[in-house]
Amino acid sequence: MSSASQHVVVQQQVDGNLNPSADYGVSKFVPINAVTITSETAVWTPAAGKKFRLRGVVLSSHTAAGPIIVRDGTGGTIIAVIPNNAVDSAFEIVFRGTGILSAAANNALTFTGASTEVINGFVYGDEE
Repeated sequence: MSSASQHVVVQQQVDGNLNPSADYGVSKFVPINAVTITSETAVWTPAAGKKFRLRGVVLSSHTAAGPIIVRDGTGGTIIAVIPNNAVDSAFEIVFRGTGILSAAANNALTFTGASTEVINGFVYGDEE
């Protein structure tokens, strides 16, 4: 992916506080801070009895590893396969329309990467 096609994410500042919900129109932001995803790892576990609705992903990887597999629940349906990106280069994926609704309540959104893959960023959407 060329740097010209990458998205830069800027959070709107309101009254001195960052307010990403105002920019994205969603209720849930889940930070991902130096998470190792060598094995399948839950990055968003919705509240009990709720489903996640994934609207987007903003990530950067600190290792030159392989693709990231995004799943609906541990061992569940593959939502997306994010190709390998340049090290420390941020990118955004937006699921247009109404996003991706989890198949079942209590499913976690999981990521799986290659050996030693460490990611930063956030996922965003809603719980319903």
